Amino acid sequence: MSIQQFIQEQIFAPRLSKSQVLVAYDPEQRYRDACLAMANEKRAVIDATESSIQSRAAAIAAFGQLGRHEIEQLLVYVPNAKPIEDEEKQKDPFALYGACGAVFPNGDGDNYLSLCLKAKPDHATQIRALFEQDN
Repeated sequence: MSIQQFIQEQIFAPRLSKSQVLVAYDPEQRYRDACLAMANEKRAVIDATESSIQSRAAAIAAFGQLGRHEIEQLLVYVPNAKPIEDEEKQKDPFALYGACGAVFPNGDGDNYLSLCLKAKPDHATQIRALFEQDN
């Protein structure tokens, strides 16, 4: 299983199953392809990369579809850092979706190194070496 598949199947999918709504914050844009590939007839994926205005409108429409049971899940991809403080959350147009569902990342176990190590535990030494090279 690839790291992308692991993230989709073991991280995002269970959170979506539990909460129906997931906001994935990703300032490094590592998870964009993984998120976009998860779109299907029952799961709307909103990508806020290109236009926050258009993506806000799309998220509102998809949230309505979720309420009418036309879709089962909503995944919102935001290429920005996750808001931490209340003031940041108030300014973030997608924070309300996280309040209604789940937010990624959620804790230290959601950092990219940890996810890579979980996805490929037999390759921990090589993974750590790659991350040390990047620093």
